[in-house]
Amino acid sequence: RTNGIRVYVDNVGSRTMSQSLKDWEMKGILIIVPIGDFEVQTGNLQLRRRDRMPKCNIVNCTVDSISKTINALFPGIANALYQDTLAYK
Repeated sequence: RTNGIRVYVDNVGSRTMSQSLKDWEMKGILIIVPIGDFEVQTGNLQLRRRDRMPKCNIVNCTVDSISKTINALFPGIANALYQDTLAYK
């Protein structure tokens, strides 16, 4: 949060991961960072971008560089979503 990034932890155990991802995408979240036991043990994260096709939307980073990576991704995501909106009209 000190780097201007808002964070929400979704720890509702009654939903599957795919249900949770779908819900957050519908709410307009730009980047989702799923964290499980593997990510905690290795320190490596996979950021899921909302603006690209499923196979192209994953960006790898480490826990130490997550804020820099997210801040670097935001302008590109915003521009891609804006261009999609212009093409849709």
